[in-house]
Amino acid sequence: MASKDDNFNLKWRAYIDFRTILKIQPVQIFSELQEILCVDCPYRSTVERWAASFRSGDADVPDLPLSGRPVSATTSENIALIESMVMEDKCITVNQLEQSIKISSGAIHTILTTELGYRSVCGKWVPHKLSENQRLARLNIAKKLLETYENCDSRRLTEIITGDETWVYYATPYSNSHGIVLQLPCESGKAVTANFFTEQVLPSLIKNIGKYRPKTGTRGMKIVNDNASSHTAKLTKDFLDVEGLELLPHPLCSPRPSSV
Repeated sequence: MASKDDNFNLKWRAYIDFRTILKIQPVQIFSELQEILCVDCPYRSTVERWAASFRSGDADVPDLPLSGRPVSATTSENIALIESMVMEDKCITVNQLEQSIKISSGAIHTILTTELGYRSVCGKWVPHKLSENQRLARLNIAKKLLETYENCDSRRLTEIITGDETWVYYATPYSNSHGIVLQLPCESGKAVTANFFTEQVLPSLIKNIGKYRPKTGTRGMKIVNDNASSHTAKLTKDFLDVEGLELLPHPLCSPRPSSV
């Protein structure tokens, strides 16, 4: 009996096979798969390799038997490894995990969604259901923020700067954007590390704040980031302390408001 990850792989391979029969170029097939599968899409090189195999008649959709490979890649070791990598970088993609761990994208997707209970929300892997302690932490942080800004002048809310990373297409149009202090691209293929965050992002942010607030600068400003490693690293915290920027607490995310 085929596993869920086997069935997942068979589906996109069958799609490549059918599109190749219609003489669709691999680059177009890859683009279509990206639109359909998002973060679960196989690499472009993988699509090109399968398209070439189908075109030459050297491959069929079902997997060929591989010697030495375990029956299932959903092992306790792989589950623990994937969980630690996701905790390190919530924006990590299935393709990046596939390259690092060397198991199929279908197996990774099964581990993320079935074994670990994660869902991809706005390009991030977040717990689909929070634990009791996590919900309590969210409640306490929300209370603290409400107490801090209770009955305050709305202008004080402009002291809070939120930050995040995301994948975007440069061709994506946008308009009516307000309150954006900084947009800083990261070089393709590189991750937002604590070094990049403290050497590039935060100095550029402070410089831009100075343009908006020439008299007061960063005085009284507060930063809200998620719990990615680049945001919680000691290097980042030390930098913010030196610059006099307060880091507000941020609880684990949840796509279900009822989980709070």
